[in-house]
Amino acid sequence: MDEMPLAAAGLKERQDLQRWITEHPELVGTGLVLVTTEFDRWEIRDHKVADRLDALFLDTGGAPVVAELKRDRAADTVELQALKYAAYCSQLTLDDLAEEYARGRNLSLDEARQHLVDHAPVLEDGGPRSVKIRLIAGSFGPAVTSVVLWLHEYGIDIGCIEVSARRVTGGNQAVISARQLLPLPEAEDYLVRRRRKEQEEEQGRASPTEWTWEAYAAQLEPERLGVVRRLFDQVTRYVEEQALPWTPTLRAWWLGYQRPGRYYVPVITLRRENPIEFAVKLPDDPDRLKLTNPYPHLKTWWDGANRQWTWAIPSPDDVPDVSLALELSRKLQPERGPMPRPAGKPRLADGDKAARPNFRGDSTTTAPSSLEMG
Repeated sequence: MDEMPLAAAGLKERQDLQRWITEHPELVGTGLVLVTTEFDRWEIRDHKVADRLDALFLDTGGAPVVAELKRDRAADTVELQALKYAAYCSQLTLDDLAEEYARGRNLSLDEARQHLVDHAPVLEDGGPRSVKIRLIAGSFGPAVTSVVLWLHEYGIDIGCIEVSARRVTGGNQAVISARQLLPLPEAEDYLVRRRRKEQEEEQGRASPTEWTWEAYAAQLEPERLGVVRRLFDQVTRYVEEQALPWTPTLRAWWLGYQRPGRYYVPVITLRRENPIEFAVKLPDDPDRLKLTNPYPHLKTWWDGANRQWTWAIPSPDDVPDVSLALELSRKLQPERGPMPRPAGKPRLADGDKAARPNFRGDSTTTAPSSLEMG
């Protein structure tokens, strides 16, 4: 059958399409009950908002479902309009939904509330869930579908329902049908699972796992572990003797002590096939601060990006007295709050231009003598 615009089939947006969708909510999604239509009683900070929602449903999981209808091709900004309505609906309580559900159904507020709770029992435990969005139109352009897919990737439950009319051959009738265009029904479960996995990974990165010395022992060779242990024990002893409010942190490839101000004064870095590194935070290049290198026998450099004066510790016998570097660092920063930055526009230090000292296996760049001797 030939496809035809809904307008050509004589359908109007409110009198026909909206009535059809609200009388058959299964066309929008499974397990939906209609709460209200033409809702326009929005108030934000005691100000009435002149917007009207086409239809609001409730699913069995307790989520309000905003339905925005367009008779033919959806405007390129339809998703923005629906997002605005979803933001409004996110403030609705169970009592608000019950009040709208009771309106026009000859129900009391208590009866309406019970009807909704019977439909979605989770409403009794925490109220309505996150709002979902369904755009319903005759067709959607790429300006809409690309935004819908992007929003879906970021965890917003939004989809497109395409409504079409087809002319019955040899008659003056049309067949109206609807299908879920986005997300594709066969891919929806996959997208939900993938997004859940991504959220778990993001949460894991935001809350990194605290390591243990047993984990370091399994990861590091005994000599390298000995360097790390001696350095960390020295720093711990210094923190305790000075009664500093610093917090120890153990991560997969580095250890340190965080001071008030949310940065780490001493840092011990574990790099594969390279010496263990010990560093302290400074506000500026040690050369510009006219600091004397406390460990001239060790390879050293200034990490301008992280503002760290760093030394390579090749073996346990080379572990220096870390208190010397810690004292230098503490004298140049406040006890609390952020570390001060150097005055004026920062310039790239000579040490920053070098890729790394030769002990890292960098054969293309030789560190200057100031980097070697501090």
